[in-house]
Amino acid sequence: MYGNNYANIGSVNSNKPGTYLLRRVQDVGVPYGLNTTNPPPGYAGIINSPTTYGFILIRILLLNRGSDIDMVKAYQIAFNTELVERNYTSPPQPPALTVGLLAQGLSGSNEEKVLQLTARLAPYNPPEEVEMIGNVTRILELAGLKNGTYTQPADTNLTDATAVARLSVRAELMKPYLQQNFGNNWHQLIPEVSGNFGSDFAVRAYIAETALAQLTTEQALYPTFSPPNATDELLNVGADEAVMFTFSGKPPVVGFWSLTIYGEDFYLIPNEVGVYSLGDRSNITFADGAKIYSGGGVWNSTGDIRDGQFQILVQPANVVPPGNWTGNWLPAPSGGGKFLVNLRWYGPTGGLSDGKYVYPVVSTLTAMRA
Repeated sequence: MYGNNYANIGSVNSNKPGTYLLRRVQDVGVPYGLNTTNPPPGYAGIINSPTTYGFILIRILLLNRGSDIDMVKAYQIAFNTELVERNYTSPPQPPALTVGLLAQGLSGSNEEKVLQLTARLAPYNPPEEVEMIGNVTRILELAGLKNGTYTQPADTNLTDATAVARLSVRAELMKPYLQQNFGNNWHQLIPEVSGNFGSDFAVRAYIAETALAQLTTEQALYPTFSPPNATDELLNVGADEAVMFTFSGKPPVVGFWSLTIYGEDFYLIPNEVGVYSLGDRSNITFADGAKIYSGGGVWNSTGDIRDGQFQILVQPANVVPPGNWTGNWLPAPSGGGKFLVNLRWYGPTGGLSDGKYVYPVVSTLTAMRA
């Protein structure tokens, strides 16, 4: 329920298709996570959930071939869930997860509503680290969350408390030991606090607010670029400037990859060409105009033998580049402004984290005009 990615089933793990049983660890006294060793008859594995409530995301790679959409629809129809009666339910008995449980009866400021909802759900959704349950329960009680309700302690200001909490989270994230550096100013959180956060509640709070449902590092990497000597991860481009991302070669993934651009508000940047990211499913080209990815963008398909340096151009949405750059153009804010970029490697291979792959070099230049 708290956004911890505690189990993954799919092609990256080479899991078998079939039926998987999802159950609570509180009812069976086993560690959380996926277990495929000697599952009960009829099951390919068991998913042991640390919390009563949670969510599942299904990701299917669309290769942009003619039959892809129909194939994906067939997969979607084939996915289904059914309830299985439990033999035993550890107290307290959880209520059904409904819209009413999540929304009805909440009042006051946004901070108060969050605390009221947390108090309502906490008794049935303990921390996944069992040794933390006692400490977390005591901390929540000191903050006014007890027996499913929230009562604001005297002489407290929730607005100030929220500001202090955000500052403490940011300070935690800035600790060097939490960052894994990939070179050329690209970095991300270390594997120990990526996707499944354990007892690092500060990192979990940051991801919940900015990138809910982050995957663990064997499933995906999310490298972010930080400009040298900057205090944040925002880049800035002038009205007649561009930023060039020079890739050393095709990123070695078994899934797919993309470079996405966001505005200063962390939302996608409006633009007339409707391009918000580029990657292996895009019509990007080498400098000589040859397509980098053929056949709909499968990086290791038989038609994509060629490898080598290529570039992606980021410049204001109102400055259209020459025709030979339009396929490699990511529009930045019109008129110039601040923006954020994020790489996504789905199904990353070891070369993306062990230094073998050279990450993109980022440089500033005069905008290219048609």
